[in-house]
Amino acid sequence: MKRIALQIKALIKLICFALGLAGTTHAAVIVNSSLSVSESYNDNIFFTDQNKVDDFVTIVSPALSVAYAGKDLTLSIGYRGRAFFYAENTAQNDFFHALSIDLNLPILDRQIRGVTVKIIEDMSFSPELPGFSFIEGDEAAQARAQRLPQGGGQGVQLRKTDTFQNQAGISLAYDWTERLKTTGQYTNIITRFLDDQFEDREVHLSTFDAAYRYPFSLRTALTNSYRLAVTTGDVADRIIHTLRFQLEHQITSSLSGTAGIGVTYIKDNRTPEPTFSAGLKKFFQKGTLSIQYTRNIASGLGIIRSVTRRQRVVGNADYKLTELTGIYIRGIYASNQSVSENEIDLISYTAATGISTQFLNWLRGSLNYSYMRQDAQGGVATLARDGERNLFSIELTANNLPWRIIK
Repeated sequence: MKRIALQIKALIKLICFALGLAGTTHAAVIVNSSLSVSESYNDNIFFTDQNKVDDFVTIVSPALSVAYAGKDLTLSIGYRGRAFFYAENTAQNDFFHALSIDLNLPILDRQIRGVTVKIIEDMSFSPELPGFSFIEGDEAAQARAQRLPQGGGQGVQLRKTDTFQNQAGISLAYDWTERLKTTGQYTNIITRFLDDQFEDREVHLSTFDAAYRYPFSLRTALTNSYRLAVTTGDVADRIIHTLRFQLEHQITSSLSGTAGIGVTYIKDNRTPEPTFSAGLKKFFQKGTLSIQYTRNIASGLGIIRSVTRRQRVVGNADYKLTELTGIYIRGIYASNQSVSENEIDLISYTAATGISTQFLNWLRGSLNYSYMRQDAQGGVATLARDGERNLFSIELTANNLPWRIIK
């Protein structure tokens, strides 16, 4: 924990220094806040295969974000909280806290055209790790979860245990031309568990990405990419090379498709791993319909220590009933399997549907249902956990209008 405190202290000093640089320029500060209250019924709160325990859960979720936009830098700080109150199992009442910080330095882009520098910090304290296969939240939260290494469940729905996670990273991108872009990133991932059955983690991930996008026409483009990922820390040092080719094609004005193929080479693993991706997306006047398949290789960064082969199929449909009311339906199939070590081999499924409506310009409501199932094929007992869960919820969200401060 001392190391975490030092990281936070250093980050605060950096932010203060950056704000000092921008103090002489005109800037805008925008404050956003929201409060959500939901009532849900969970038929398996401990996610066990037998002796299931159900309960009604009240969840209160405050959120606050402050965005600073200056000539020389942009800074965004966000907080999300979730308080869980169980009707019968009151001993399970708990809190989730998450703090995220993004710092961009456009001043460097003006000095060296094409350079982008970003500093990212994520901290969270959670009573239960979410499985990677079931990313929840709004689009911004999903995008953030996908751009950072997963320091959590990585596809495994774990039993409840208080967990602290910290992900600190810095990335440097350079656009050589309109088609060629390179990015280097370093991320430090720290995971601390209250339960002694899970081992604390600290992993260092360094990556280098190069991508070249060639447009054959206005409707078709091919992207060639290479990634080098080096993982060190409390696991055996790993070097992973990935080469991918992805084709994007606008089939019609309302239908687009992608197809990708690649290969991943893991040092000291004699057999290269093939990777694939394919997807279709159809736009309608009042909705969208999409399906996506991916097969990739990832380093063990969270609870899983081994290199993992992941496959995922996602189907999604949304439709606007009226200008203010919409419905959605989503289905996900995912598998996570250790490439060499016999650590994990499981399949998970989820299905979700819901309807939401805008009552007022500041008040939104939704009614949702989701089903989750996990089948372990083998592996360590603490990870290979069978279970299924049905969840019904009704939620109201109040959003305060953005408060803009001009300096």
